[in-house]
Amino acid sequence: MSYAAAYEEYVYPLLLRDCASCHGVSQVPLFASTNVQNSVNVTMNFFNFTNRPDSAMVRRTTDGHCSNQPVCLTNGSEMLAAVEALYDNGVKNINDDSELTDFDIAVPAVAIPARDDLNPTAFLPMQWDLSELGLPGYRFSIEIQYFDEFSYRIRNPKFHSVPNGTLKVGGIRPMVNGHFDPANNQWALPMKTLATTNAGVLFTNFVIVMGREGDGDVLSFAFEVLEK
Repeated sequence: MSYAAAYEEYVYPLLLRDCASCHGVSQVPLFASTNVQNSVNVTMNFFNFTNRPDSAMVRRTTDGHCSNQPVCLTNGSEMLAAVEALYDNGVKNINDDSELTDFDIAVPAVAIPARDDLNPTAFLPMQWDLSELGLPGYRFSIEIQYFDEFSYRIRNPKFHSVPNGTLKVGGIRPMVNGHFDPANNQWALPMKTLATTNAGVLFTNFVIVMGREGDGDVLSFAFEVLEK
């Protein structure tokens, strides 16, 4: 089952039932709207699949934040069961090696730069030399931001110095500490041929990558297609 399908089956019905009167109408974030894909997108960083009881989506059903409405003063068990079902049916199976066989071209993991305490929301540059993948002279870069306590935000994937010809690329999966979170962190790029010295930014949208643990985190990428 895909992540979106599992989300729609297990989590989304609870949001429509309990949260739509506020978070489906005017209260930001609008994760309980009638558009399920919008709900999937909005809640990208609300789950902690490493420590599921600590997911923001679970904690918010226990803290009474909505003027102490009953749905926000539960023991969290119903939402936790939904998050566990989402993980079991829409996350864990996709993290199995058998599900990653089409994305087996991976760049080496690189340490994520330390956050700038003077500018904690800054995007920090990261770059990979692709020589080890048989692509001498090619480089891949992104910009990364410390987004919240659970996740990073990544933008502007870009190839540089494409020499003497073209580079075919398709499907990009960022991974923190070797973990792929299918909820939100794939740039689903159809195969594209790059043919310029400075190939430009492939996407302008962000992806949010769960799995932040702290100092020492590393980032790597897997590609569906990456060849000359």
